Amino acid sequence: MPSTTAKIVAQYECDQIPSKLYRVRYSGNQSLKSRCRPAFTVSNDFKTAVEQHLTWCSCEPTPFVSLFGDQNHAMNWAHHLLEHGYHDVVLLEIDSSRLGPLFRVRDLVTNHKVQTTLPEYMYQDEYLVLRKIPRRSIINKISVELEK
Repeated sequence: MPSTTAKIVAQYECDQIPSKLYRVRYSGNQSLKSRCRPAFTVSNDFKTAVEQHLTWCSCEPTPFVSLFGDQNHAMNWAHHLLEHGYHDVVLLEIDSSRLGPLFRVRDLVTNHKVQTTLPEYMYQDEYLVLRKIPRRSIINKISVELEK
């Protein structure tokens, strides 16, 4: 990572990280990698990338992968996806100590003036990891099914 990007990233990294985070994988979103590499030359580049990531209808690639801090919220999202026709839904339990730079969305919105139209309950426990979730960080995989 270029030194300018690394300095900008360091300004926004969260310092209190849960020991476990959760990623929901499903048909159409199987990736553990972001869709582009980070290249921030000024702080505003970072904020813009986060704002694009939080804009669900945006097709703009970002250098982040989303994670949940709360297992119940992740499981609710997994069930929501199943109810809307997605399949192969899996909840991944992640060892956060094995991840790269992490950012807490609520802190970015509250303390760093990142803009989003999402309601707070949707991002209150969302974390963004820069670039990827390494496979070695996955400590558990739970197949999620609709309850009958």
